[in-house]
Amino acid sequence: MDADLANTIMDADKTMQVFYDGFHAASPEACAFYASSPAEIQANVEALYASIRAQPVPVFEGDDSFGILTYDNLRSFVFEALKSPQPVLFPMMAAAFAELSAGNATGLSPILSGGGSEIGDFDSMINMISIYCSNAEPSDLDASQLREYMSNINSTFSGMFSLQIMTCCVVFRGWRVHSEGRVRGPVGDNTSSSLLVIVNTADPVTPLSAAKKMSASFPGSGLLIQDSPGHTALNFASNCTFQHVAAYFANGTLPEEGTVCSLNDPLFPLVNEATNSTAQS
Repeated sequence: MDADLANTIMDADKTMQVFYDGFHAASPEACAFYASSPAEIQANVEALYASIRAQPVPVFEGDDSFGILTYDNLRSFVFEALKSPQPVLFPMMAAAFAELSAGNATGLSPILSGGGSEIGDFDSMINMISIYCSNAEPSDLDASQLREYMSNINSTFSGMFSLQIMTCCVVFRGWRVHSEGRVRGPVGDNTSSSLLVIVNTADPVTPLSAAKKMSASFPGSGLLIQDSPGHTALNFASNCTFQHVAAYFANGTLPEEGTVCSLNDPLFPLVNEATNSTAQS
């Protein structure tokens, strides 16, 4: 069983690249953060990171309400968008970046009230720590060992998501609570009915390689790949995916090996569609 939390973000940079490519593929009218190439868009985003890291930006939400947009807030906002990039979020994210480049963080103000963290409230944090620290490998590193471990992770998101929880495991001076029935692997077996495994081409927290490994561990299972970013295949509409899922539940039919489903619509909707969707939301 692969319980190394570093593997969860294996495709996070790949998902971010989809954003850069999508920003560039859209017209300047559809993408407020448009630039002449994906590489230029990436450079502009990284410049925003550097600017916010050096000087956090105040955010005024009303006469008596304000907050501070920090580097950690911004990175958490981006990572959350990578996990749930519903079509309307792409134009909103581009608009927020454009505003921020002009020194205005109002478009990002919702993350301030939520703390900008994927860990969430205290109860949820404790639950996640208990689960991750009990199952993860390695689980008993000290601070210096964790720092060295994270430095070897080949991802710009090496400090995000579950690895933040690993830091909590270290804060607790090494998590030592492990149940006697802890599953160490290998995981996989013959099942009474064939499994259908669905994965996106660029999922920032459950990578394609993990889905392939899981499918191979259960003989007779089928793997359906959806050509989209984000966590789970439900963020975007794909008639192809829907049809395969319906066929599986109706009569157990699995997709042919190598099946890749496309999306119904582009990542950036037309300007008027994006505006209408935002208003409805």
